[in-house]
Amino acid sequence: MDELISSDVGEIADFWAKAVLPYVKPILEANERLEPSPVASSVAVAFRAKQSLLTAGHVMAPHLEGTDLERQAKGAPYSFLPEQIQLVGPVDIAADPVDLALITIPATRPSLRAPQHLALEVRDGEPCLFVGYQAREKSWTMDSSKHTLRPRPLSYLGKVCNASPARFSIKFSQKQLYRNGAKQNTVGKLNGISGAGVFVLRNDAPRLAGIIIEYHAHHSEIVATSSLAAWEMLKQCSLPL
Repeated sequence: MDELISSDVGEIADFWAKAVLPYVKPILEANERLEPSPVASSVAVAFRAKQSLLTAGHVMAPHLEGTDLERQAKGAPYSFLPEQIQLVGPVDIAADPVDLALITIPATRPSLRAPQHLALEVRDGEPCLFVGYQAREKSWTMDSSKHTLRPRPLSYLGKVCNASPARFSIKFSQKQLYRNGAKQNTVGKLNGISGAGVFVLRNDAPRLAGIIIEYHAHHSEIVATSSLAAWEMLKQCSLPL
């Protein structure tokens, strides 16, 4: 990670987001017209010889249970690593309140290494950055003639609050979005950021602190499951059968 000295929070956030963007991946599925439909975000992680996408459990659970008729009518979930790949798993899920899923993917992709690229604890008031992909058409450039999709990531620099070993929150009010002192337009619905990564700085480098699982608009609060919980899940899923 190159050195950057700046008093411009926006510039620092951009640099920080670019450092982690290669590891943040979208999750899509086919809609009723069999067109690509972004539904969530994920983070590529690796532990030992296994590589996985880490996302919110509720993103993958309906595809495993096979009881949701609406989702049965849609295609299987897939992502871009950067090539398109169907997310067939194996898939391991930790139910609420952890709400995490690990989806095994083919090896040799750029991934965050566990535990060295994880931040296993955070503190209230600590700056943090989340990066994910919104599930809205305006956030994606789709070229049907070239059969290409180009997502525009959403990143937000905020502060940790309500920190605990299991989870933490980020205050996110669309009425208070500023950059370089100028008020920004609202970013619209946050559908799709489930599974997005939340990062903090450790030793001057961004480290994964958690995975977004909930957004409570009436409280202006985003909730993330901690990387400590993800680390325990990674270790458990790597145990020999």
